[in-house]
Amino acid sequence: MSKPTFKKLTVPTILKWLGNYRYFSANEGEEAPLKTMVEAGKGKKPFWILTGENATGKSFFTFFVACIANGIRIEPIRISMRERTEADMMRCFKYMDEGHFSTGHSSTHSIQGGLRTSRERDIQHVLLLDEPDVGLSESYQHAVGAFIGEFMADPPENCVGILLTTHSKTLVRALRAKYPGIHHLRFGDTMKLDEWLKTPYTPLPPEALDDLQERGGKCFKEINRIKG
Repeated sequence: MSKPTFKKLTVPTILKWLGNYRYFSANEGEEAPLKTMVEAGKGKKPFWILTGENATGKSFFTFFVACIANGIRIEPIRISMRERTEADMMRCFKYMDEGHFSTGHSSTHSIQGGLRTSRERDIQHVLLLDEPDVGLSESYQHAVGAFIGEFMADPPENCVGILLTTHSKTLVRALRAKYPGIHHLRFGDTMKLDEWLKTPYTPLPPEALDDLQERGGKCFKEINRIKG
């Protein structure tokens, strides 16, 4: 297989990756390790919302795109829990010290900083926002959604793609009010964005916590098996 590349995170680009890589596709009669569904929005910009239950592969896909971008000299600008928990000085600059600032404040600081960095960049880059609303109340989730939506409606020229992963319906509704044309990549099932926004959550028993750990471990094991 040739080295993956892209100019923008368009619908054809995402569909090609999902069809070409064993993480997301399978032979006839088999089940793909990570089940996905693409729902193209009406907008022309290469901007995406990623939704799905926990441990369905959303963060892995963001990491997958970051690796491709790095390989072709497109800078990945990342805001994620993976980076947030790393022990280095760069983490403090991006996310602040949560010993002195609230988790919510750290989240809004990193979002504002990430989008400001994007506007200032003079090289091509992708924004990878993996659950940037950590620690925010619904009111601030709405504010963040509107903030990102305004950015998407008027993006800088060098931003060639955005992946936004979230479980927050409040954030998504506010974002779509500002930029309704966003594409949707669903993990784990085939639920479309409008359906997901209207569907109440499913109450789970405490035993589900152990099931999630098992499911996450199984997903991680399968990804590593394919990576070899």
